[in-house]
Amino acid sequence: MPTDSDSRRRHWTLWLLAAGLSCLVGVVVWLDRVPQANPQQPLEGTAAAQQARLPIEELVAAIAAESRNERRGAQTASRRTNLASVRPAEPRTPPDGYVYPTFERAGTSVELEAAGDEGARSVRTPDWLASPDSFYQVGASAATAGRDWSFGWVRLDADARPDGAVAALTALGVVVEGQAGDLLRVRLPGDPDRLRAVAGLPEVDGLGAQPPSAKLPAGFAAEARGKPAGEIVPVFVTLAAAADVDGRWRAALERLGAVVGGYDADSRSYAANIAYGDLNALTAVDFVVFVEPVRIVRVANDTAVPAMGGDAYRSYSETVGFAGTGGGSIAIGVMDTGLNINHVDIGSGRLSVCGANSVPSRAEEQDLWVDSNGHGTHVTATIAGNGTAEQRYAG
Repeated sequence: MPTDSDSRRRHWTLWLLAAGLSCLVGVVVWLDRVPQANPQQPLEGTAAAQQARLPIEELVAAIAAESRNERRGAQTASRRTNLASVRPAEPRTPPDGYVYPTFERAGTSVELEAAGDEGARSVRTPDWLASPDSFYQVGASAATAGRDWSFGWVRLDADARPDGAVAALTALGVVVEGQAGDLLRVRLPGDPDRLRAVAGLPEVDGLGAQPPSAKLPAGFAAEARGKPAGEIVPVFVTLAAAADVDGRWRAALERLGAVVGGYDADSRSYAANIAYGDLNALTAVDFVVFVEPVRIVRVANDTAVPAMGGDAYRSYSETVGFAGTGGGSIAIGVMDTGLNINHVDIGSGRLSVCGANSVPSRAEEQDLWVDSNGHGTHVTATIAGNGTAEQRYAG
């Protein structure tokens, strides 16, 4: 016969089992709700991720502020180039006692030797300029924009003269916006018959409308595919038009969802904030030539000298330090924010460092060698730092 003690033990055993199962279920549910870390990608909440994102957020905020401050009608005067009036510069006469250096090509281009002139041109020609449906693409682009013309490109024949080509194109109603090598950035008629007449000109070797796939750098396009559609990225948007005098293209970019900042007339580009999900709409319009991300540039001074080939002209040893392959010492002068001669790369191993104060407001009793900004020391060390603190940072 089971005793009262046995009953109590069974009761407590069942109660403990039930409590244990409840805790286990709670732990499983809690673990399911905890975000799983991707070893290849830091969590957004980590300090490293927040630090990496901070400059981008500052840039987005700066462009947004610029957009609020620059809502004006006319951005800049038109800079359209009259290609027919371009002539070689007149030879200049140097001052007495001076001569201008001359450049002589070291040899024929290897690419031209290997493929011939036509072969070399075909390598650089975009496929869409030689596409059999290029007429259709131009017409479709014009219809989408609601105009009887579309921005596009004309490739000049190898023997064509720019001034003659511009005159011939203008006679057929083509407006030339600018030139890049043997390519003319133009406004093409959307009518197929007029396009055939343009394509039939002896000065023309191809024409077409730039497809969206040719308006994004390949790396940026791949990056965009892996980003959330709503994430904002700062970009430069290059326009096909030579200028945006009346702000029509700015307004068109805003209708596509972009927050548009300042306009640079020399590069025909706007700074803008755009969601990754809106990039396809941005590259689909004919008045946009290129969209590229605004990258954050970080100083890497230790790579500058090797990148310029400077290491090929010097050697380093622990006893001598840096030694060049020839030449003599020269004096340098830097007019900047000052110089910190207490920095070991500046003050050590030198016979003298001379300087003068050019700021009248600085009291005479103040130390001459003050560089509260730091830029003057940076520039001087870039030129003449001796690498005492760290040899890879030698000037």
